[in-house]
Amino acid sequence: MSNRWHRFGGNRMIRNDEHWQALADAFYSAALDEQGWYPALEGLAEATGSRSGQLVGLGDDALAFNLLTNLDPAWLQEPAAADAGDPGVNPRVAMGMAAPALKTLTDADFAFPEAYTSTPRHREFEEFMRRIDRPHICLTVLERQPDRVIGLAVNRSKGEGRITHSQRAAFTALAPHARAAVRMQLALEGQGPALLMGALEALTVAAFVCDHAGRVQALTPAAERLAGEARGVSLRQGRLHAAGAEDDRAMARAIAAASNGLATRAPALQPVIVRDEHLKAPSLVLDVIRLPVRAHAFHFTPRVLVVARGERHADERKAAILRTAYALTVAETEVALQIARGKTLDVIARDRGVSPATVRFQLKAVLAKLGVHRQIELVARINTL
Repeated sequence: MSNRWHRFGGNRMIRNDEHWQALADAFYSAALDEQGWYPALEGLAEATGSRSGQLVGLGDDALAFNLLTNLDPAWLQEPAAADAGDPGVNPRVAMGMAAPALKTLTDADFAFPEAYTSTPRHREFEEFMRRIDRPHICLTVLERQPDRVIGLAVNRSKGEGRITHSQRAAFTALAPHARAAVRMQLALEGQGPALLMGALEALTVAAFVCDHAGRVQALTPAAERLAGEARGVSLRQGRLHAAGAEDDRAMARAIAAASNGLATRAPALQPVIVRDEHLKAPSLVLDVIRLPVRAHAFHFTPRVLVVARGERHADERKAAILRTAYALTVAETEVALQIARGKTLDVIARDRGVSPATVRFQLKAVLAKLGVHRQIELVARINTL
């Protein structure tokens, strides 16, 4: 692209090579910062003279996530928006999922409005898009995997009309940068279990990272030893099981419950007692913990942390939970544990060689991350770990 100005609609334009590079860089930044997708999508919309930029993830014909700029969030609560990932409702999804990756599709490819009139549900979706003034679209598939499809789009108002040839060219040129960013984030998210296990191994904690069905994605050496010692838990066909049928059902229910609502601020913790079938070993207590995820994670399978109590010192286990399930830093973890031991903030500051103001700042962060408001609530929360 030359350094002359390129007008793509209205007052929006790509000014020069430096501006173009900034638009591309915005996508790469988005892969590292969960809030970065919105500026990147806004830049894409601006570069194509469109009202909204969109990044959407589909799994099993349902919306896994839907990042859409410049639209009242209330619209996304309507039934038509909730069903937008269903190709039986949204013909754009049906066409997009059938197209090769990075093939740019526009209104002309969907034969609008004829495609909408084929079923009542298509007509309802058309009416919804008209009501929110986004009747026109340009889209492409960025990533297609067995369990997910991730797409990129710009949505256009009635006044903006169908996308022009030059605007479509801008969208097509930026789409590979968005695809590279999506793949970068997928790769980083894929390292999550390994990075988590590394932190837990340093604390010699027996811990399993499971999906919603109890399939073990990663485990520490201590957990591997525990599963092989016939102490009430075992690994069979890649899944975590309890020896007794009743305990196994209780653990499965706890894991399934923990996998729901992963976006909630305070991760859930549920203890499960597992008994040795032959009573040759004492009962084992497993803490089933909901792991927090990025607000816009691309991996659709929830992850649950299962930590065995009693394998190591209680403070080691509590520290592991605080750091992995609640995302506390090393310093915040130490402050939280010392408060749970009954130490005052002044004593903690003296012992750590920092100012009381620093400890108060760290305590404020700890309270926010654990979803409590007072120190007494913090102590009660930690004592349940």
